[in-house]
Amino acid sequence: MSCRACARKLVTEAHKRIINMIQNGNFPNEKKMSSVFESCEQQFGQITAEVTSRIGKIPKLSGDDRNTEIRLIEGNLDEAREQLEQMELEVTDMDPTLKGKMSSRVKSYKNELARLQRDFKDKKLQVDNEANRKELFGLEGSRASNEQREQLLGNNDRLRRTGDMIEESHKITIESERIGMEVMDDLQRDREKIQRSQRRLRDTNEDITKSGRIVTRIKKRIMQHKIFLIVGILVILVIIALVIFAAVKIKQSNEGS
Repeated sequence: MSCRACARKLVTEAHKRIINMIQNGNFPNEKKMSSVFESCEQQFGQITAEVTSRIGKIPKLSGDDRNTEIRLIEGNLDEAREQLEQMELEVTDMDPTLKGKMSSRVKSYKNELARLQRDFKDKKLQVDNEANRKELFGLEGSRASNEQREQLLGNNDRLRRTGDMIEESHKITIESERIGMEVMDDLQRDREKIQRSQRRLRDTNEDITKSGRIVTRIKKRIMQHKIFLIVGILVILVIIALVIFAAVKIKQSNEGS
């Protein structure tokens, strides 16, 4: 398969994975997403498609042209990382019902970016090894000294070890990001639980306040009833006293006559 065909295949895959997902609306509740998140998605899709195309061009270039293309790809990868960071910030401010789905969406973009970084590193390593082999063969063809050949072989070994260390560091970074996302999800769930507990506590306080008002009104009514009862008893006692007093007066008047 030619380099041009490889580049075309990589571009097609990138568009299928990212740009078509955005344009065809394969994710639910997209209307609730912020315009900043949508803009970052579109820019991320364009950048990754451009990176895929540029990676396919590396083997066809040499010298300064290849170095320039490599620098452009590194710049594109930095831009893609910035877009991912912006999307992560936007996800933290989204509604909790949408946040989980959008977090998974950002995680898929991270995996896509990690794949492009691996492809870029592998392609660059492949080209560097090929250049070193050509240089080595050139030295052999011109009867170069053993010291120069050993130096080139040593450079190849160091380059391979460096590539292995970069790969291991990349794996550690991906694992750290995964753990960080899980911790953020746990913290978000704990925050939602605390917010629900606070709402229930406010509702309970409101119920207690209402109950206190009801008890106060009942106490007032009981006091009113007691006052009415005491007044009624006093009125009855006064009436009885008046009746007795009148009866005594009548009796004394009858005895005097």
